[in-house]
Amino acid sequence: MTAETFKRVWWRGWVRSSEGYAVRVMGRNDLQYTDNLGLIHVFVEPMADWRELAVDTSTIPDSLERPREEVLSRIRRVFDFNGWVMIQGSG
Repeated sequence: MTAETFKRVWWRGWVRSSEGYAVRVMGRNDLQYTDNLGLIHVFVEPMADWRELAVDTSTIPDSLERPREEVLSRIRRVFDFNGWVMIQGSG
């Protein structure tokens, strides 16, 4: 199995994974996650350090086709790639 790789698309803000999903932060509170099942908007809150974002996990839909934990794991890997810190919370 090939290791997952990431690529930044600077002019659009996306970080794309070799596994077929992409993540970007738009504006102050909108993290966008997309894969073959479509786009999800996740609420995030920036912290005092610009590299830290609080992610409201309750805004990630949970389904059999796209489990919340899988989406969260993928977002976490993008954060690690970008040098960001995820602060996980709900509600």
